Amino acid sequence: MNHLTRQFIDQYDREHPDFASHYCPVADLYDADLDMFHIEEVQDEYEEFKQGGDCE
Repeated sequence: MNHLTRQFIDQYDREHPDFASHYCPVADLYDADLDMFHIEEVQDEYEEFKQGGDCE
């Protein structure tokens, strides 16, 4: 997992603290071979993050 993806996961966990308890850890949804998440809502936020929309 690259540094940018790790930053996104950390940020997502902070912004959505109940996600893991309701579903699973967001990191478990990441497919490194495809560089994508398996849930559309998470993937959409990841795409925005990669484009610089929410970079800290």
